[in-house]
Amino acid sequence: MKRNGLRYDDGNIVDPRDGTVYRAMMTLSPDGQVLTVRGYLGIPLLGKDEVWQRLPDSAIAQVDRSVVAKYLPGRAPAAAARPAPAAVAKGSAAAH
Repeated sequence: MKRNGLRYDDGNIVDPRDGTVYRAMMTLSPDGQVLTVRGYLGIPLLGKDEVWQRLPDSAIAQVDRSVVAKYLPGRAPAAAARPAPAAVAKGSAAAH
């Protein structure tokens, strides 16, 4: 998309459900907390808005650790050391 102040035009977005590509434009609120994405076919009048709200930074604690590690590696907490699995002794019932 091409940036023009708080507006982004002349872009494309993909519907992940079926792979359909739509023309798109986005508008960011002045405080940076709300992003309005409009996907459309032909002209913007024939489209649909989706509004995204920015979550507070404290919400990162609720995100799955694997997602944080993949997309925000600098913010991922250090992985806790996992103990090695217990060895099964020879001759025990579990070994048979």
